[in-house]
Amino acid sequence: METTNKISVQQLISQLWQRGLTRIVISPGSRNAPLILGFTTHSKYDCFSVPDERVAGFIALGMAQQTGKPVALVCSSGSALLNYYPAIAEAFYRKIPLIVLSADRPERLVDQGDGQTIRQKNVYANHILYSAQLDEFPKGSQIVKNNSIIQSALNLAIPTSINGGGPVHINLPFEEPLYIRSEFTESVPAPHNLDEEVIDESEIIKLDQVWASSKKKMILVGQKPSNSQVDDLLKELSKEALILSETTSNIDVPNSIQCIDRLITTLSMEEKKSLQPDVLITFGGNVVSKRIKAFLREFSPKHHAHIETIEKAPDTYYCLNQHFYNSDQLVLSTLQSHSDLDSSDYVNQWLGVDKQRAIVQTQFEKTVAFSDFQVMQTVKNLIPPKSIVHLANSTSVRYAQLFNWKQDLVFDANRGTSGIDGIVSTAMGTAMATLKTVVLIVGDISFFYDTNAWWHRHIPNNLKVIVVNNNGGGIFRFIDGPNSTGQLENHFETHQKNSVKHIALGFDLPYFCASSKIEFENKLKKLIDTGSSGILEVETPQKENAGILKSYFENFRTKGI
Repeated sequence: METTNKISVQQLISQLWQRGLTRIVISPGSRNAPLILGFTTHSKYDCFSVPDERVAGFIALGMAQQTGKPVALVCSSGSALLNYYPAIAEAFYRKIPLIVLSADRPERLVDQGDGQTIRQKNVYANHILYSAQLDEFPKGSQIVKNNSIIQSALNLAIPTSINGGGPVHINLPFEEPLYIRSEFTESVPAPHNLDEEVIDESEIIKLDQVWASSKKKMILVGQKPSNSQVDDLLKELSKEALILSETTSNIDVPNSIQCIDRLITTLSMEEKKSLQPDVLITFGGNVVSKRIKAFLREFSPKHHAHIETIEKAPDTYYCLNQHFYNSDQLVLSTLQSHSDLDSSDYVNQWLGVDKQRAIVQTQFEKTVAFSDFQVMQTVKNLIPPKSIVHLANSTSVRYAQLFNWKQDLVFDANRGTSGIDGIVSTAMGTAMATLKTVVLIVGDISFFYDTNAWWHRHIPNNLKVIVVNNNGGGIFRFIDGPNSTGQLENHFETHQKNSVKHIALGFDLPYFCASSKIEFENKLKKLIDTGSSGILEVETPQKENAGILKSYFENFRTKGI
């Protein structure tokens, strides 16, 4: 097989495939020609060409989070790799395996006025697990060093039971000529030894003692992929511990509370003291609810243990006592094996409150006017089974937490950095890596911000995009502050007159539009049933949405629940 003559690229081609990497997202360029030639001529790789590097980064992120396997990004030199940074930061905080392979000019040209030449080494220093540079034509010991660099990067990038995984960066300086071919030589990688996961016996004994002596036990689950083994453990533990989760927690535990804000928003001071846990166990990534963060910071548990395979655990609630550098499954199974699993009055009390609030919400839903709230309610009722739901940041992801969804759905959202960039692209990458229906619920500003997500030739048939068009930045009417500035409409909200329809037509996508509940229900069914990806724009009242959300929470207060 003929491939590039760059030995460093041949080493990468051989070793990435041996470690399970098959997807390569390439942004066109010239300096990265050796990488393009190398991967596209190898039969084991699926290569995707995406011109916009920022879009490419998030498409790769969507693929990696869907499959759980690393995806490589390939770009030219200069500012190209800077455009990956938003996706790299998201991957860093969510522990998603991305392998950035950046072509570069020779080091002697850096800072010498040469075109497309910047300081690329360690450019992601604050948000990367590993950065290194390969020798272009290694000889002798340098061959071994290149192999070692590649294996070190992959060992850190690929998630294991003892390693969370995440993004890594390998920089590759290339001298011209760039298009010379030679025969492919298989590279023999350095061995990679993965240690067996071990739990600290003294730490689990400490947690056991606290757990056994506590009457009010709470487990709070953040963003994570679905895991049936963890679900089974939580089902057992739910007999003695109150389980709080969100849509993005992806847990299937009947005796758990999934609508956290609905539970705690209207609690009195006395009720909050009653809810205050003695012991709190947390695992998973970031939590959406600002209210549960505020509650646990004010009504702190006596003991907080966090489970996550990262160097330093986040002290989100300002009361962290223990950090288990282990998988959640291992810690929960050890805890469950030591527990008596008696039914708890604390658990039953708050499950009862949650059940009452669900009844009140059902009545509210029958009378609510057409709004962002009703859009989410309708999607919840009509979404096909086994779909993947990608929630955009700000409004969409928050509304989703107000409802109990079907348990056979999988949820995802870019909650590592919680930005609005790359949302459509991430959902696109997810759809490209699965045959399931992927439903993206996104606001108008986030949608327009990422329109280049459609600018490539790999559009799948299973991405259904619902654009909630409330004419810009509706989230700023819900949070405290912007209204008091006098600049809400001029500098916080982003009023726009752009056309979702024209974007859909420009990319030859089916387009639907709705501005009422009945119309939305009909068009949503058509969007789901169409045999290709498509866009449904639903127009909601900009100024009424905030009032409807406020009345939703006030409804629990007036009902005395």
